[in-house]
Amino acid sequence: MVFTCMSNVYIGIPKQKQPMSFILSNPLSLPIADTMNFVFNTECSLQNKCKYASSEFENPQPQQLHFFNEKLSLSLQTIQKNYTKDLDEYSVIQGNLVSDNFYLSQDDSPIQLEFISVYNFTTTQYVGNGFINLVNGNQNGIFIQGYLQNKLISPIFQFGVDIFNAKLLIDYNITSNTIYPIIKTYSTNKWDVQMTGLVLGDMDMVAYAHYQTFIIQTYVYSALPISIAKYLKNKYSQYFSDSYTTLINCFGCECASQFPNLYVYTSEYRINIPLEEFLFTNTNNQCQINISSSNLLFGIRQILFNGVIFNPLQGELQFPGAKQMLHPSITLLQIIFIQSNIWLIFILGLLFKYERNSLDLIFETEQYIDKKNNYLQLVRIAKQQQK
Repeated sequence: MVFTCMSNVYIGIPKQKQPMSFILSNPLSLPIADTMNFVFNTECSLQNKCKYASSEFENPQPQQLHFFNEKLSLSLQTIQKNYTKDLDEYSVIQGNLVSDNFYLSQDDSPIQLEFISVYNFTTTQYVGNGFINLVNGNQNGIFIQGYLQNKLISPIFQFGVDIFNAKLLIDYNITSNTIYPIIKTYSTNKWDVQMTGLVLGDMDMVAYAHYQTFIIQTYVYSALPISIAKYLKNKYSQYFSDSYTTLINCFGCECASQFPNLYVYTSEYRINIPLEEFLFTNTNNQCQINISSSNLLFGIRQILFNGVIFNPLQGELQFPGAKQMLHPSITLLQIIFIQSNIWLIFILGLLFKYERNSLDLIFETEQYIDKKNNYLQLVRIAKQQQK
């Protein structure tokens, strides 16, 4: 898997340029990678122990590597030397746990950041020249530390697009984002969101998803759960070979337009994902579905299309590019309540008027009966006097 958002940062005094990947999830089977940044140092070059630490910055072809030179940095502080971890029988990672100044550009103020300065990395997992860890809940993230050290006005960040390249937007004015509903992440160590619905075309896919959350990662392609890919194979069998991952008669994945869109529902948003976002052309020019063995995964393109805003300090997300779900507002509820009260007062007024009119009628009737009785009594008296 390839990390897609890379940028030059500068480390130490004097400043050393280092291309780094900004990642949203842990790429290593290593607990410390949840909360740590990694940089490859010059010992990798001297001893050729980091053969997978190749640079793809500015060019997809292998080019000159950028290794950090610990000895040149006057600001480097060593916390623990010779940190070693066996990843499996054949893979190992070794380095020094250190702290140094990081500069997001040459003119920025320094941010003190801890990282593993790696000198031996034998695993086959590609991690570029190193990575800055933006995993949810990582208090050692560069934007949280920049904010806590009063170097940034906010820890919030957002991936954007500059011509054809992804870029990071930072130093947000928090008040400018209040128009977008906020969603808390489901987990404390992942950028994941609880789904309230999942629809493919007009078909409810919640039962097929198994996992009720989707995870946001900085990989190129989004990934579809296996069960949904199998559903597609059964429903659109004319486009599939024996495998549910490989499509036929679909040169350049042009058949993607024949599939319905996937709609992801959360408590606050409806997110529209064309099926082509899960397709890619392999080395044999075959169209394939990018498969996830667990959750629905959002790749970098979905992050860009939806303009996702990340708040690592609070574990919160916003989706400016997605359609917002409609909820009755407090103002609307107040209007309904006021209108209800007006109708209630009107009805009570009618009842009161009716009751008063009824009482007046009863009173007048009683007066009439009294007058009638008095008249009859006078008539009787007059007749008696005549006798």
